[in-house]
Amino acid sequence: SSPLVAAALIGFTFQIYCDFSGYSDIARGVSRLLGFRLLLNFQRPYWASSPSDFWNRWHITLSNWFRDYVYIALGGNRVSIGRNFVNLFLTMTLSGLWHGASANFVLWGAYHGFLLIAYRIWKSYRAEKYLLGNKRLFDFLSRLTTFFFMVYGWLFFRVTEWGKVKSYTVSLFTDVSFASLGVLALASMGIFIAGAIAIDILESRLIDKITDNVRNSYWLAPYLTAMTMSLLILGSRSGGDFIYFKF
Repeated sequence: SSPLVAAALIGFTFQIYCDFSGYSDIARGVSRLLGFRLLLNFQRPYWASSPSDFWNRWHITLSNWFRDYVYIALGGNRVSIGRNFVNLFLTMTLSGLWHGASANFVLWGAYHGFLLIAYRIWKSYRAEKYLLGNKRLFDFLSRLTTFFFMVYGWLFFRVTEWGKVKSYTVSLFTDVSFASLGVLALASMGIFIAGAIAIDILESRLIDKITDNVRNSYWLAPYLTAMTMSLLILGSRSGGDFIYFKF
């Protein structure tokens, strides 16, 4: 049903973010202990206001590499509009291929290429002027719409068979059944997501994630103690590899 597919997509959306952002933070922390300072790799990507903004927040180091050595090397935006669209599409398709020589990764990259092109067209026509000039409403709708497209895009990344991609997409938009396991899954997932967002907001009040400087040392010790206890009580004991170790 639609709620069950939505629950699976949203679940994977946060799973892969916590997986990748989490081990990036572990790498940065261990490097700091050894005297090295690594670049920040994630900056609240699901709070992005556009596809372009998303790629300025998600896997920042790889995004910057593709920007500098592929997109700009192809001419970037110093070319005609048509050629610029081709550059965007090729760059994102290659970024999908970087994850693996599989059709689903190439499709995922191409999907994001089309999103960036569509956003450029939207931006060139200043489409936001049609939203009655309400900047707050426009900002909220922009972030909500961007989040929807990012969530749906993970379907191409996660599912390797084209037939399943089609069937899940059809179910997502047509099989709306609220008397299903998906509703329960979405509700229970919402509790965990709300908790994760609360932790992220609290952490941002205590620590500047870009510089790693402590903003409020008074609350830092209780916060770290509570987080450590939570990991000991609620944490997984099964271990297992990070999802992104395969890329």
